[in-house]
Amino acid sequence: MSPIFTPFQLGALRLRHRLVRGATAECMADKAGRVTTDLLRLYQRLAAGGAALIVTGGAYVHPKGRSYEGCLGVHDDDQIPGLSELARVVHQHSTPILLQLYHCGRQRRPEEGEAVAPSPVPDPSSGTVPRTLTATEIEELIEAFGAAAVRARKAGFDGVQICACNGHLVHQFLSPRTNLRTDDWGGTPEKRRRFLLELTRNVLARTGGNFIVAVKIAIRDYAPRGLALPEALSACRDLDALGISALEIAAGMYESGYFIARGGIPENTVRQLGLMDHLPASSRLPREILMQLIARLTPKENYLLPYARVVKRMVRTPLMVGGGIRNKKVMEQVIRTGQADLITLSRPLVREPTLPERMARGLTDTASCRSCNRCTLMVGAGYPLRCYAEGHPPGAAKQARGKGAKR
Repeated sequence: MSPIFTPFQLGALRLRHRLVRGATAECMADKAGRVTTDLLRLYQRLAAGGAALIVTGGAYVHPKGRSYEGCLGVHDDDQIPGLSELARVVHQHSTPILLQLYHCGRQRRPEEGEAVAPSPVPDPSSGTVPRTLTATEIEELIEAFGAAAVRARKAGFDGVQICACNGHLVHQFLSPRTNLRTDDWGGTPEKRRRFLLELTRNVLARTGGNFIVAVKIAIRDYAPRGLALPEALSACRDLDALGISALEIAAGMYESGYFIARGGIPENTVRQLGLMDHLPASSRLPREILMQLIARLTPKENYLLPYARVVKRMVRTPLMVGGGIRNKKVMEQVIRTGQADLITLSRPLVREPTLPERMARGLTDTASCRSCNRCTLMVGAGYPLRCYAEGHPPGAAKQARGKGAKR
């Protein structure tokens, strides 16, 4: 039997194989962050497609934690009924599901209102300048993550994944680029990771046993003065000591966004969506040239595996890894050689939700996704998650949500 189709015990969950649907932004919730029919259909397709475990896109834990309209919310008890229906739809296929918990911090679109962060470091991707969080507000946010995890448990989810990556709030506390504090929440590596560790302890304490608590953590920022691997490894060891259920690694933040999801940079889509309209005209062409140069020179497949090998040697916690893994032979080698315990798939399942089942049946050995990144750009511009790889213009999709059509 292929090693990727062997069972795996993840905490109280017995996974039937090793292929996991990794958290992917959907942009399908309603204006209040509630579950919609479109979201239910999306997750029904994913569960039917054979994933061993599903992690949702990020659900914001506080009203100021929403990056843009369309994000799923878990900050209010009124959202529990819809979340319960989402968990039920997935469980119909005997598939477990985790709710990812996040707060956008400074990565908030200006039309969403005030942004808050560890320090007032502007976000170049949107031009947002956040307000510095007070110590009291930080404690309140730790409680907000715990309360959100309790709601997830009440809604019937099998666990949660804490988002400490992709430049969102928890990642902002970890990174010396975005955390310039000199109080108890910054100034040293130990203090920078305090927010992550305390909110993780709170989630663990409030949810109890038989509930998965996973963390997806950035291991590098790919930005000047940003988080580097040695400091990230210390955070991974501390999380391991807390007894979390699973660890997943990621890299990059919005301002180094290409390193979050490497692959193509579709210039036509960038222009159609006006993603550079906020930049001075004189800087747009140089920026395009730089992006294309980076895309040509950096690996587009298996790019997190070198980091996974290092992290795996440091922790006992089960490790999940993605990052452009497309080929079955590579997946098998990762599992067989112990580089990671589980493989996460994001963009491949946007294009091909049935990929796990088709691989299990021997119908394909490679994902048909070529990482063109049109889906990444379209969702980031306010369009619903689906594959846009055939070059459909933005007008062929559902209308973007309000002012979120441009970043």
